[in-house]
Amino acid sequence: MFSGIITSLAVIDEVIKQSSSLTLHCTWKKPLIGVEEGESLSLNGICLTVTKVMSFQPEALGMTPVIPASDESTSGNLDSAATFFEVDVSIETLEKTTAKNWKNGDLLNVERALKYSDVVGGHLVSGHIDGVGKVSEISVIPANPSVIPAQAGIQSQFTKMTLSLPKAFMKHIVSKGSLAVDGVSLTINKVLEKEVELMFVPFTLQNTNLGTKQKGDLVNVELDMIGKYVAKHLEDIAIVQSLRGVEDDAAIPSR
Repeated sequence: MFSGIITSLAVIDEVIKQSSSLTLHCTWKKPLIGVEEGESLSLNGICLTVTKVMSFQPEALGMTPVIPASDESTSGNLDSAATFFEVDVSIETLEKTTAKNWKNGDLLNVERALKYSDVVGGHLVSGHIDGVGKVSEISVIPANPSVIPAQAGIQSQFTKMTLSLPKAFMKHIVSKGSLAVDGVSLTINKVLEKEVELMFVPFTLQNTNLGTKQKGDLVNVELDMIGKYVAKHLEDIAIVQSLRGVEDDAAIPSR
């Protein structure tokens, strides 16, 4: 389980094609302390298992390690981080996500799996992608000076992204609800017929790969899991009530 708060970035160094899957060899742009083989990472929103790691001292290469808050498991090993790691991507994941288009040099959003004691800074994200969205428009919106006064040295402009989604997704979309895009927890600013508008603060664009997105790019989308469960429950209730209606009609004797 994840929360959609990106804590690191990684770059794909090599895509190794297997008969029906891929192995990705990645290096850290911001190394994470204590990553081990067998643990789960969210890469662009996809929950994947780390199959191989190699450790080093990040300070020796001039890199600043990212130390998870309240992570007692790393207290005795704070000087080592993974310089690279590998994950395997299954055929199902390739079919349902943007992973099939990943290539050398691509920048990936990374989040470690949550502990039960961790703060959920975004919303509950499973890492199971529902489908792919397409960036249909990106525009920069200057902050309203009457609302946010300009301050020296502070970037006050925001970025609006319009994202096209599959029609079947729209019943799960609500204004001001949550959506995970390439693993980033985002608030839906506006709902259109087959699109949603998202607003980014400068920090999000600087610390995730969303700042590299352009019109026409594809992104992984995970719908809010609570909304999906509620919708499924209501659909099941409607089916049961419909079947009961048929049974009640059949029980009424004809005149």
